Amino acid sequence: MAASRTASADSPDSPASAPPAGSPAPGSPVPGSPVAAGPRRVSFARIQEPLEVPYLLGLQTESFDWLLGNEKWKARVEAARQAGRKDVPTQSGLE
Repeated sequence: MAASRTASADSPDSPASAPPAGSPAPGSPVPGSPVAAGPRRVSFARIQEPLEVPYLLGLQTESFDWLLGNEKWKARVEAARQAGRKDVPTQSGLE
């Protein structure tokens, strides 16, 4: 009489953590459960005051002026230095 071979948990033939047949996959919503699937959505509809949008074109052209070290940038640096600011770079990006 041949002995029947049964799969054990440490056998390479059997999956270690297979869900029972008919159960949902891990992480999937259970039908009829009160928990909604997916991340919670945040609504910004109640914000009354509009946010100030930065002038991105001006920011980009100022950055390019700094990179080149042109006269417009040098004039802004000099004006900031005369106003007492010490956080203004004195060297351009290509120097």
